Amino acid sequence: MTDQQTISKPNRALMNAASLLIFMLAYLALGVLCLWQWDEPRAWSRIDFFTGIALVLSVLMGAEHLSFSRSIADEIKSEAFGTSYDPGMAGFVTTLGVLELIVFLDYGHWHLAPVLENKVLQSAGLILYITTLLWLRWTDAALIRHFNDARAAREVITEGPFRYIRHPRYAALIASRIAFALVFASLLGWILAAGWVVAVRRRILREEPHLEEMFGLEYETYASKTARLIPGIY
Repeated sequence: MTDQQTISKPNRALMNAASLLIFMLAYLALGVLCLWQWDEPRAWSRIDFFTGIALVLSVLMGAEHLSFSRSIADEIKSEAFGTSYDPGMAGFVTTLGVLELIVFLDYGHWHLAPVLENKVLQSAGLILYITTLLWLRWTDAALIRHFNDARAAREVITEGPFRYIRHPRYAALIASRIAFALVFASLLGWILAAGWVVAVRRRILREEPHLEEMFGLEYETYASKTARLIPGIY
């Protein structure tokens, strides 16, 4: 028996949680370093009211993802996170997450589109960020109840925000990246937000056939009554 085979399920869960925590802390630390004003007397001047709160919200959002991961039983994590039908999504998430560091550099040093640094737009970004965090918490609470109930997990989830759209977690992901672009007043942030939209759409086009295969007519009926991301639009 190999060493990998001897790793218990609880230990694998702890390893996954630790990897997520390390990535989150590294992302935050690098983001702060990118905002550092190396040649200025006020080195921390670009960590202002808006970006400071956004960094705190980023930590809270990362903590929410970590909490969600730890709340799902290890044996069903592959289904909960979609790695059973779309293992490539992790690569997109990691790549886009790393590329977001250039948004910190833009706000801290480059200022490619200074017109975007507007208090009204940045305030809207913070409001959207906070709303997204609350929406994500509501979504995750519904998912945790669903996946940890063996009987419910065999049915299409329709509680909580799933009553209104089919993919509320992906909607939260896109909204958070729009909020990120607004707060950090970055044209590059908007380009990356478009990249997240492409990645999410790719994921949806793989997930829905998987769900149709699992639930058949029940999912088709549910899909006919709900939008994917935005009611009445898409």
